[in-house]
Amino acid sequence: MTIFHLFYVLSTLNAAIDAGTGKDIAVEDITRHIEQGNLVSYLEVRLGQAARFSLFEICPKYERAFIAKLQELLPVFEGRIESKLGVKANGLCFLNALIIQIIQDHELKKVKYNPCMAESIIPLEPSLRSLQTA
Repeated sequence: MTIFHLFYVLSTLNAAIDAGTGKDIAVEDITRHIEQGNLVSYLEVRLGQAARFSLFEICPKYERAFIAKLQELLPVFEGRIESKLGVKANGLCFLNALIIQIIQDHELKKVKYNPCMAESIIPLEPSLRSLQTA
């Protein structure tokens, strides 16, 4: 599974949210179906034409990898969904937040991250480097 596949799912979910479909899907619904491993089929039934996950139909191994990654993340946010992800009710927004977290984790592995130094993520202009040592 690549970043492309994650953006594909984000776009599909955004289309459903924008259409007003799935407003009644709760965080607990998404959590339950991630745990059960049937999230994509659940969403296809609940969202109908507003969300087609045809990429997963073409290549089921991507769906399995996607679900496995979500299952890996769930315990990290258990009991802290609202404080860590900023979502408390809307299940589709919760799912988007989890996908964003997967992308963020992937990107942070590419750089040596030091939260005290912005340069570790964004190189500073030479004229600003002197401020860093002050």
